[in-house]
Amino acid sequence: MKKHKESIESELGYALDWQSLEDRRACRVATDRAGTIDESDDVLEEIHDWMVQRLLDFKKVFDSHLRKLTGRR
Repeated sequence: MKKHKESIESELGYALDWQSLEDRRACRVATDRAGTIDESDDVLEEIHDWMVQRLLDFKKVFDSHLRKLTGRR
C-alpha cells in the first residue's frame, strides 16, 4: 500500500502519517486532529463528525486500492 501513498493521499485530499512497524511487513496509517475529552460539547461533536468522515474516506479509498491489489471486484 505504501507504494500507492501518493495516489491514496491524492484521492483522500489530505496527507497521512505512514508509520513503519519494526520487523513487520505492516505499517500503521494514521491521521490526527488536535483535541481532548475536556473540549466543549460543540467541539466534541465537530471531532466526532471529523472522525466519522475520515473513517468513511479510509473505507472508500483503501477498499478500492485493496481490491485492485488483490484482483477482487
